[in-house]
Amino acid sequence: MTEDNFTKEREAVRKRAKKVFYGLNKLNQKINYMSHDELIEHLEANKLSVIGHDDVLKARLKYFFKVQRFTEAGLGYIIFSLPYYIVVDFEATCDTLNPPDFPHEIIEFPAVLISSRDLKIVDKFQHYVSPEINPKLTTFCKTLTGITQKQVDNAETFPVVLQKFSQWISSHELGKEGREFAIVTDGPWDMGRFLYGQCMISQVTYPHFADKWINMRKIFRSFYSQQQVSLQSMLDLVGLDFEGRPHCGLDDAVNIARIFIQMIKDGAPLRYNEAIRQNKSPSSNLYVQNYHGNEWEKKYKESEKYMYREMNGLLYILDSNKSKKSKKQKGKKVQRDS
Repeated sequence: MTEDNFTKEREAVRKRAKKVFYGLNKLNQKINYMSHDELIEHLEANKLSVIGHDDVLKARLKYFFKVQRFTEAGLGYIIFSLPYYIVVDFEATCDTLNPPDFPHEIIEFPAVLISSRDLKIVDKFQHYVSPEINPKLTTFCKTLTGITQKQVDNAETFPVVLQKFSQWISSHELGKEGREFAIVTDGPWDMGRFLYGQCMISQVTYPHFADKWINMRKIFRSFYSQQQVSLQSMLDLVGLDFEGRPHCGLDDAVNIARIFIQMIKDGAPLRYNEAIRQNKSPSSNLYVQNYHGNEWEKKYKESEKYMYREMNGLLYILDSNKSKKSKKQKGKKVQRDS
């Protein structure tokens, strides 16, 4: 395809996409005012899950029609997804009242590996860690986390556990071509307070794989139109029960992973949104900054067979080879405005 033809075709794509977005905006307004019974009716007609709060059902239905309308217009719609995600949820030393300069030390290092292709948890990692500054756990900490003094007394130090975690990552060949991954957390604290602070305490280099991560809670609030959420309320909203013991790091990580898998299914844009900063944020007292890069999309943007356009924070593409062969999705449609 010549550059001139490519430019013309891309402009045609933009016009079609603009028309699709206009129609979707009107359609989304209708979905916003649907009753619970109407939502269930449309979800069932299109063989979609009906589990979850109405806000979750609305997001699910909107995503379905978004893909349908883009396909009908001969456009390809992509939600970028990495092959793997690692959910981390540390437990750290604490007391009833913790001053801003309290040295939280990691005492449980759990991780859960998700395959986005298989939409399931494929492995788990868990090690207890021996704290250095406050080796004796407070009664509050033991009650909250369920971690015993004996478990941390018999545990290895943080540098050893961090090395074992790196070896666990390597054992799955994560980070190699086709096996890219991202760290996932429920909030900014695991990386921006616990891991970064622990690396300073233990005088070890902060790991490169945790320079940036996906704060799932932020995306959950935005995608499902929620104000404030907790781990339990997120589970409730997507229609899941908590499995295990709250504040057990591994159990928390498993439940975060279950929510994350549902978000993949519902079409949430799961991109990096936070990163480490070298000094504390004055507003949050965390070593965290917002992150807006989407570098794993770069290979699509630089490929000449793809034409793309970003609008409203989304990316749509036209693959000149594949889109001509695409088939329309079938299912019950919401009536369109003329």
